[in-house]
Amino acid sequence: WGAASGGIRSFALWYDRAGGLRGEVSTDGVAVTTITGGTIAQDIWYHACLERNSSDLVRLYLDGVVVGSATVTGALFNNSTQNLDIAGHANANGQADNRIDEVRVTRNQARYNGAFTPPTDAFPRS
Repeated sequence: WGAASGGIRSFALWYDRAGGLRGEVSTDGVAVTTITGGTIAQDIWYHACLERNSSDLVRLYLDGVVVGSATVTGALFNNSTQNLDIAGHANANGQADNRIDEVRVTRNQARYNGAFTPPTDAFPRS
């Protein structure tokens, strides 16, 4: 995700230590649109999703429920020299403070486009 001064922001989805889910997207690498919502408790598995549809609507989902949304026009910022970080943050002790079972990144397709029942099986390979 990077610092605003580095101009490398594109999209991010994470647990906000204030207790909710947080999604952010950027079209220029610096300025961000922030979407927050839902409540997350410790030691419970959740299905979280951040998606953007063809109408530029960005939705934040928690367990299949839309918990926040915003309209973001223009292409999301892309800097192909930056790595994609998954679970890249650590707590004050230097340990990862999250658990991830599966990650799915899909390009040019809104998977859900509204409330849905979260999958209980592994994601398909294609």
